[in-house]
Amino acid sequence: MPIPDVEILNKLGAIMHVALRIPEAEVIPDARIFDDLGAESIDILDIRFRIEEAFGFKIDEGEIMRSIDPDKGFEELKDQFTIGATAAFIRQKLDQLEQGHA
Repeated sequence: MPIPDVEILNKLGAIMHVALRIPEAEVIPDARIFDDLGAESIDILDIRFRIEEAFGFKIDEGEIMRSIDPDKGFEELKDQFTIGATAAFIRQKLDQLEQGHA
């Protein structure tokens, strides 16, 4: 049975709370991880490892950003790197795992 999207968002909120030391209430789908939540590049490694641990799959370096748009670089995607985009990435990876493709 797939994990409900609300559970993904709740787990992601808890991850961001710990990694970025922010209130979980700030972790809303439209929140930009760098500009709104104050993440720095080094924080992304911590967030990535926490996502891997919480959801049980590996994430390649840059994979989350490529899932937003594989043809654009980091600076171009920075504003699109949101909680919602990250949750969508997690959903996609979980669906692939369930189908045996991850």
